[in-house]
Amino acid sequence: MLGERGLLKLVQSIRVEEPGKVIGRVLDTIALQSPQNLIGDDVTVLLFRPNGVGMRVPWDTRLTAPFRLLAAFRPLRARRRANAAPRSEPRQPGRRHVRAFQSPLSERK
Repeated sequence: MLGERGLLKLVQSIRVEEPGKVIGRVLDTIALQSPQNLIGDDVTVLLFRPNGVGMRVPWDTRLTAPFRLLAAFRPLRARRRANAAPRSEPRQPGRRHVRAFQSPLSERK
């Protein structure tokens, strides 16, 4: 078993002229130490190259993001309406909002 120090020493010994071949070289070097190293375990290797630069999102993309999110929910709402049971009474616009603002005391008898 390599351990953290052994893996660090192994990675530092590898030449990095072509970043696309680094992972293959690391795996080959591990396999050379003991062929069972890569067979007995599931191995996942990730290579990160820090560059200090984050991705900059344009202002118009950030501005329109909430609208794109709402547009993504539109098909779900239409599907829910299509599956809803038909109403027996006609819809009264604004009635629902009036009930929301009525005082609980006005409901007492």
